[in-house]
Amino acid sequence: KKILDGSIVNRSLRLIISTEDPNLIDTTTTGLAVLDVKTGLARLDSLLKNTVTELNDRLDSTKVELNAEIKTKQEETASLQTTLNKVQEALDSVHYNGLYRTQLCDGGVMTITFDGKLSRALDCKGEVVIPNFVSSIDQYAFYTSRSMTKLYIPASVERIDALYFDSGYFDSAISLTEINVDPKNEKYSSVDGVLYNKDKTLLVHYPGLKATDKFIVPNSVRSISDYAFHGAKIREIVLPPDFDSFGTFPFIESEIETLVIPKNFKGWISSSAFRVTPKLTSIRVDTGNESYSSKDGVLYSKDGTTLLRYPIARGGASFVVPEGVENIDAYAFEDALVTSITLPSTLKTIGYEAFGKSKIES
Repeated sequence: KKILDGSIVNRSLRLIISTEDPNLIDTTTTGLAVLDVKTGLARLDSLLKNTVTELNDRLDSTKVELNAEIKTKQEETASLQTTLNKVQEALDSVHYNGLYRTQLCDGGVMTITFDGKLSRALDCKGEVVIPNFVSSIDQYAFYTSRSMTKLYIPASVERIDALYFDSGYFDSAISLTEINVDPKNEKYSSVDGVLYNKDKTLLVHYPGLKATDKFIVPNSVRSISDYAFHGAKIREIVLPPDFDSFGTFPFIESEIETLVIPKNFKGWISSSAFRVTPKLTSIRVDTGNESYSSKDGVLYSKDGTTLLRYPIARGGASFVVPEGVENIDAYAFEDALVTSITLPSTLKTIGYEAFGKSKIES
């Protein structure tokens, strides 16, 4: 039985259905369609089946959406975990013993003293990023990092000793192509991969594998650091007009062939300036220079009384030292390929190891 407005209709089981479906309208009943129970139940069964089907479809769709969302969250969680693992690895790679700490680099390990000095970067290779708590870099810090290609120096670094690399003596083991400095660093800077002090008056280091035929040192540079061009694959270097000083062994083991000394240079050229430069063929001096001169690629004092340097790879089997030369500087002919030398009657002194390791026979 169904109750409509609180009354029982004819005491028989009737199905009351809204008049929204015109096919179910019984014109004998105002606003309602009263159907036979069997027909009504059939219709109700169909309606319920359709409803269940629709609900199942919606449920399946919801499951798909939820599964997709769950997968996304799982991927995000996995990514976050990977990041956390890397952070933990970085933290785990720093070890303290009260005197120094070590941090891993690609292929090796960096040793940093407790006061922030990078003392060793043992066998580091590829791109090496110095930690931002390092305040200074030791001269031999990268001595064994022969496969390092790029070096990144943070803002925290305040001092860099002259960098020395183990090049394997004349081989191409030095792999460094560029040095980059954080622009916020207050002591150092870099231009085109070359390391300078902040105001670019000192050239600190030219990367060994930054190959070029000719390098014109910027006009702002006044001096070159010790070992600045160590192992550099470079053929000619032109110094700026106001350049005034060389460091120790500035071109050691480099492939420099020609060096041009400017007009205003008056600084001291030490006996070590051109040592171990196996491909050096010529040293040229601006004719207006008041302190030095050159003839046929050989370096002399301005008055020609002192022979300062004979380029190692200068051509010719024999060489006649000009009359008027009174002194031959220390290491002047060191490693020279010349086999015969004629000395002048004016010669008075010969410096230490002037002919050391040369090919001179007579």
